[in-house]
Amino acid sequence: MAYLTKSNSLKIIARIDFKQIGNLEGEVYIKPIYFFSDYEKNNLLGLKELLKDPEKFIKEYYKPIETKDNFKYIFEGGQPAYHFKSDCERLNSHYKNFEIPQEIRDKGKDEVLKFRIWFKENQYLLDKPDVFVARIQMAFGVVINPKAIDYENSGVEEKENLNLEDLEKRINKFIFDAGQYFNNADQEKKDIIRRFQKYTFLAYSLNDIQNNNTRFNDEAIKNF
Repeated sequence: MAYLTKSNSLKIIARIDFKQIGNLEGEVYIKPIYFFSDYEKNNLLGLKELLKDPEKFIKEYYKPIETKDNFKYIFEGGQPAYHFKSDCERLNSHYKNFEIPQEIRDKGKDEVLKFRIWFKENQYLLDKPDVFVARIQMAFGVVINPKAIDYENSGVEEKENLNLEDLEKRINKFIFDAGQYFNNADQEKKDIIRRFQKYTFLAYSLNDIQNNNTRFNDEAIKNF
């Protein structure tokens, strides 16, 4: 059995070129789920195909990720990978990286590469911030303390293996609850749901909402 992190599975799905292959065939569920956008539907169908037959999925749909060094971090990311054991050290490790200070990046690629090498050789001093910052000043002539980025691993998830009948009951309950939420909402919420139920990503966008011909301003819609 192979294991894959949740983060990497989403990266793989995101690499499906829907413009090239068109919409994936099939339905997400036995009944229409009206609030899914085409993008969400295709992502769910892609995940379904990946879990059902990984080799076929990679061959027919997957477009390899081209890793590009943006010279922003000490450790650049690699390709998504399967792990053969659930206790694999890399599968269960936390993600930790360090942002390269802007002062270093402004000096160009060569200086970034030099800083990466220096950082890895002196990483043992991170437990002594004052000493570490002083060493950076001596080596590069700047007073900086690199920003750490640390994401805790969510661990291995065991998925409940429901039979089809129990699984359908659970999904139907979610759909029912969504319908009840709409029925019990006030008129303002109903109007926003009708217009933007397939565009919930707008809540996280800093841009203005295009074609907002409703009586609500962008802030009200995004807050909801």
